[in-house]
Amino acid sequence: MRKILKKFLAGWLAVAACLSMTAIVNVRYADALTTTPENYYSDITASGGRELLGQLHDLITTTHNKYPSYKECKNYLADTDCGSAENTVIEFYTHEDIAVSNFDESGGWNREHVWPKTLSHGLWDTSGGGADLHHIRPSEKDLNAERDNLRYGEVNGGTPVYQSGVENVIGGYKNSTTFEPLDNVKGDVARIVFYMYTHYNTAKNVGGTTNGESHRNVSFGTLKFSSNGEKNQGVITASDEQAAVKLLLEWNKLDPVDEIEKTRNEAAYEIQGNRNPFIDNSDYAEAIFGDGSVTVKPETPVVTPVGSATITIESFKASDPYGFYDWSAGGIKGTGYIFGTERDCMQFSHDKPSYYIASTTATPRAIKSITVKSYYSADDKDWKLLTSNTPYGEVNGKPTNGTDRGVKTVTPEGVTWTVDGNDTYFALVLESAKSAYLDTIIVEYGDEAEESEKNTAEFKTAVNAIPSDGSLSSRFETIKSAIDKYNALSVEDKNTVTEEKKKLDAAIAAYNDTVNFYNSSAQSAEIGAVSGLIR
Repeated sequence: MRKILKKFLAGWLAVAACLSMTAIVNVRYADALTTTPENYYSDITASGGRELLGQLHDLITTTHNKYPSYKECKNYLADTDCGSAENTVIEFYTHEDIAVSNFDESGGWNREHVWPKTLSHGLWDTSGGGADLHHIRPSEKDLNAERDNLRYGEVNGGTPVYQSGVENVIGGYKNSTTFEPLDNVKGDVARIVFYMYTHYNTAKNVGGTTNGESHRNVSFGTLKFSSNGEKNQGVITASDEQAAVKLLLEWNKLDPVDEIEKTRNEAAYEIQGNRNPFIDNSDYAEAIFGDGSVTVKPETPVVTPVGSATITIESFKASDPYGFYDWSAGGIKGTGYIFGTERDCMQFSHDKPSYYIASTTATPRAIKSITVKSYYSADDKDWKLLTSNTPYGEVNGKPTNGTDRGVKTVTPEGVTWTVDGNDTYFALVLESAKSAYLDTIIVEYGDEAEESEKNTAEFKTAVNAIPSDGSLSSRFETIKSAIDKYNALSVEDKNTVTEEKKKLDAAIAAYNDTVNFYNSSAQSAEIGAVSGLIR
């Protein structure tokens, strides 16, 4: 029976590549409080080009904490690339299952260097880049030998290359210089090649600042996509770098990221500490090597001390007749269908294509109240308030989604809707006919003290709910819930729950001791003897 460990990584569950009913799960709390997929790219600020390439180089080299040995890769690949059946690996080029036990034999599998070591400019053999799990894939032994160290490219005609051990299964086509994988593998190849180029080029070659911590037997140097006339350089058959990049970008688009890549990216991340950015965001390739760009991390809403935002005509950027215009106030943003040339107030008309104002970004915390004041003393009009936990956008007429908070008559003195629940978006809809003129809209949301108290209480409750014994699955789920709630706390709040954190640490340690015991004793046990542990 195969032993599979499932780990928590900062509040989200990294699913083991081959989870079966017999799997035992294990929590590593140290990981849960450090790097996570959610914040892994938090320091990336560039939107494209050499600047983005350099930032990604620095990131994936500095977080690459473990470089496996070539021997270790054999064991790791059994988990990172498991097939659809128990105790199998998935062949890279054909996606056929091969028994894990059939290693290094015809019809069996071995370790494929997607970027052959003979084309690496001497940067790797069977260590460093030559044993990087984001690079090494299981390949049927005879198919791998047929591919040999041929460069990738497009083959006109060519000879089909078959996988031994199964009937008439083609893994690609080749001629004397080039190997062309099947269309559903070309994207995988491109993203691995982009990763290797970004990682193992020296920082100065790709606009980075560091090659990360020094590791023995790991080399950085100069990598090219095409050979440039050098026998031991370049992994793509192309006339020059431009042509090679063009082909790789085409393959990246032709074959989008699939679940196989996502699953093994998570598994390799757990082992090595770094990720393949071109799998996490396939737009990175076009942003760096093509004409595209990526959106940098979103702006953090500005939290005002009083927990409110006041919207006036000054909040808009409007200069033309009626239409949708964007507004911004107190760290939140939205849109409204107003008369753009009115500079004293917000003018709406029920006779126009749309007649409302709404938010498109969330308030920092749940909306508690909305107060609205009209501009003219004789302008008492009826308005309806809607709130939602999803953004409002531009629609004809008026939005109807969300919770209806009722209709009120707005006056210059102001009228207030009190809001309960956790909604963070709003829409104010003009219900009366003809025109209406608003002076201010004040949105109030929960203050930081209230949110802090709520989150702290939820964490304490979650810790106290962890059972000291019972089924592993129930202990696993309650520990997961407590870790999620701990990670949601602010740094200041974490300092106030030290006793509860000690209880959580103890619960995790006890759970892991139990899991390790079963994993150790289950290696020689029958499957049925272990399956009852997960209920």
